Amino acid sequence: MISDDNMKTLNLSKEERAKYNEYMRLYYHKNKERAKALMQNYVDNHRGKIREIKKRYYDKNIEQIKARKRANTHIEMKGHCEICNNTHHLEKHHWRYDKPLLVATLCTPCHGIQHSRRVI
Repeated sequence: MISDDNMKTLNLSKEERAKYNEYMRLYYHKNKERAKALMQNYVDNHRGKIREIKKRYYDKNIEQIKARKRANTHIEMKGHCEICNNTHHLEKHHWRYDKPLLVATLCTPCHGIQHSRRVI
């Protein structure tokens, strides 16, 4: 099996990556119990590392996390995407994290487009 680090160094084409991803998806479905046991084993043996990674993420993204919590408790999602009016796969999108209640309801494709347009 190819690890994620090796995948980056192999420079697989889109077709090769798609084949690999499909293989892994099928492998997981055929070997769910084994995959779950391996994951649980990893979690059991790396609790400190996982805790450290989560803390680092929290510290780095504290503003976004607080904005999500406020929006989840105070703002209801609309029944359609505010850009294309799609009614499936809806998500909340913060236009600005310093204004946590300024939230739009977007479908997954429109949400992805908004994040790809974002200048960092």
